[in-house]
Amino acid sequence: MQLDDFFLKNPSSSMAPASHFEQRGSQALIDALKHSYTLLDKQSILHALGVLLNVYQDQVIKAHEMLSLQRDRETDMYWIDILIKLCEVSL
Repeated sequence: MQLDDFFLKNPSSSMAPASHFEQRGSQALIDALKHSYTLLDKQSILHALGVLLNVYQDQVIKAHEMLSLQRDRETDMYWIDILIKLCEVSL
């Protein structure tokens, strides 16, 4: 959420309530978070995790484009892709 706050020029505040994510962030993040509250079965959990990872991947790409990060973008993408593929294979 904090990364989305940064992209939307709405910095998180320690004084702001941590909840009410539905009033903050991009629509993709809000949708992913809402759908992450899922049934407690393997398929539902892995699907929700895959959706969250895809949103995270987009955020990491934006962060690398906007900021001078002291880390390798390709390495970040590689490991996120591995996690996404593990979720897909396990379904």
